[in-house]
Amino acid sequence: MEILQNVRDKHPEYNDMSDADLADRLYAKFYSDMPKDEFMAKVGAKSQPANLQSVLQQNPSMAIPGAGAAFFGASDAQLGDIYQKQFGDRFIRREPVHVGGNTVQQGGARSATGYRAPETYDVITYKDESGSEKQGYVNRPGLDWEDVARAGIGTIPFFATGGAAGAATVGRGLLAKSLALGGSQAATSAAGDLAMIPMGSNQGIEGGKAAAYGAFGAAAPLVGRAVGNATGAVAEKLAPKDATLRGLSNRAVSRVEEAIQADGITPRSYQAKAWSIDPDMAVLGDMGQTLQDDLATLAGTPKASSRVASALKPRMSNAPGRIVDDITATMGPVENIPQKVKADRALFNSMARPHYLQFETSNIPITPELGSILKRADASGAVKKAQTLMEREGVDARYMTRFVDDPMSAITGKGKNVSTRAPHGRELDYIKRGIDDLAREAKPGSNEQRIYSNLARDLRNTVDEILSPGAPDKSPWAIGRGISGEGLEGQEAAELGSKTFSAKKDPFQVDSELAGMSAHGKSLYKASARNDLRQVMGRASSNFGPKGDSAARRALNNEFAQENLSQIVGRGNADRLMRRIEGENTMAETFDKAFGNSKTARMLESKKRWPTPTEGKFASEAGKKGPLGLATEYGLKLADVVLGGTLRKAEEKAAVDGARMLVAQGQSRDMLVSALFKHIEAKKLNRAQGVRFERIMNALLNSSRVPMVQGRDQYLPAN
Repeated sequence: MEILQNVRDKHPEYNDMSDADLADRLYAKFYSDMPKDEFMAKVGAKSQPANLQSVLQQNPSMAIPGAGAAFFGASDAQLGDIYQKQFGDRFIRREPVHVGGNTVQQGGARSATGYRAPETYDVITYKDESGSEKQGYVNRPGLDWEDVARAGIGTIPFFATGGAAGAATVGRGLLAKSLALGGSQAATSAAGDLAMIPMGSNQGIEGGKAAAYGAFGAAAPLVGRAVGNATGAVAEKLAPKDATLRGLSNRAVSRVEEAIQADGITPRSYQAKAWSIDPDMAVLGDMGQTLQDDLATLAGTPKASSRVASALKPRMSNAPGRIVDDITATMGPVENIPQKVKADRALFNSMARPHYLQFETSNIPITPELGSILKRADASGAVKKAQTLMEREGVDARYMTRFVDDPMSAITGKGKNVSTRAPHGRELDYIKRGIDDLAREAKPGSNEQRIYSNLARDLRNTVDEILSPGAPDKSPWAIGRGISGEGLEGQEAAELGSKTFSAKKDPFQVDSELAGMSAHGKSLYKASARNDLRQVMGRASSNFGPKGDSAARRALNNEFAQENLSQIVGRGNADRLMRRIEGENTMAETFDKAFGNSKTARMLESKKRWPTPTEGKFASEAGKKGPLGLATEYGLKLADVVLGGTLRKAEEKAAVDGARMLVAQGQSRDMLVSALFKHIEAKKLNRAQGVRFERIMNALLNSSRVPMVQGRDQYLPAN
């Protein structure tokens, strides 16, 4: 005791703490490395009594049948009687201990000015298995899990009888309900007291307790309505709503917020998603799978279905027009391809004309390589075709290149072709055109066609190198060909592009077709590919309505189509169009879920989140298991009737408000989402504050009101 007094002398703030409490805290903080009994003996304090519930749980041999259940319904006095009986011969005595004042006394309480009045707890002294005396609390001081469990589980019988009394007084006035509930609660308390007697209770019926329960039951109907209103007001204060959310059902707001969190949506991801779908047309229900499921569920709810339909059906009917606009922005407008071929030929020929004039007036020296190529062209008949073309177009062919044998061939035995003069570029261009005609006349894919194609290529490449050594692509002939193409290239390009998407071409094929194509050819290829998508959409329309949006999305929703699109219009333009198509995919998916017949597991979960008054999760699932669920379900229906449809109206308002939020678009949607995120964060903050408050309360209940003393050796002697 002297040691503890020394502590109090140095720290007067501990004067109102009992010796046992102070010794326990000193031991826990500084001396837990030594046996507790030894420490308590040194400081002259007794160990705190144990928890009898734990002691008896560790000694099953002392258990009385049914005593475990008594723990949850008995008062402290009744529980002390039952424990005393369980100890049997090991029981020594039972006495009150006063805790919390300036002293701890056996058998009486002391209160002095300036000190806190102590509280009384029953302590039982018993012998353990070794014969040593031990002490234990019937109900240890402070609030702990056992107190919570006893309070919670002990109310079950009162709920059961209260529910029966409530059902029996449906339609009665508040006075009748109060009398019935008060009587049922008092009777339940008395019945519980009688059930404790065989287990060892000597308390009989505790009249005070029965009266208290009766009074509480009688007051319940009178205050229930006020408590409900107060609870709603407190919740409103704890998580204040933005003006955008005011007037909306709390149920609807909470369920939409749960769906947003289930989909993992953040402010940043919401902005990106809304932009990728369509900033103006996207609805909140498009933003995630859970939100989509909830919107689909509400589309099947009578009071909310019209609001969902009025938002989604017009949006879906306008989808073909939006897709056409997106394709036009990327690939250009639909054009009459035959007319475009003619118009483009004239346009690109006029653009290439200055380069062709420069080439046609150039004298091309005949190199041995060029001479060899011209001989092959003459042998193939291309020179004769070129002369015919020149005559038909009114071009003077007198200066056409001629090839003659070397006069020395008879002597040398070697022959070669020589030109009588250097030809103009115009003559060589006609020769190449003659070769092109021969290649087109040959059977596609044949050796003959391959030979003519190679000959035309050799002539082009050789002449370009002569005109622009080291940079053949800079020759005037190469530049002119790059602008206007060659021969029927424009018409052929239009034919190739016309099946790009409908034929689902391989990207390698498209790459091969575009390779070496002039600007003229690429323009017509792109226009024909654009017209191909128009054909795809147009053929999809039927008597059942326009289906062009679905057809266009199917045509573009594959990797090959997207790669082909990139080759035709460039990667950036293709990516922008595909983002728009993905947005249309999302909007179509939302529509299909809302008005299709899909009954997936996710949809069933959504149905539980948005129930009708008698389709709550507990009622429906319990109803499948047995009478309790059926009783609950019928009870809810009956309660709704008694309350004049209040439950039904509350769920109907939640459904209508939920639909209103989930189909919000444009700026209204942005403002709503901003308010929802603020509300979610406010609720998170409140939960965090609640956790902190709980920690503070636990600290107050389980520790002293002032900080623990510092140091240890100055208080406890070394020996």
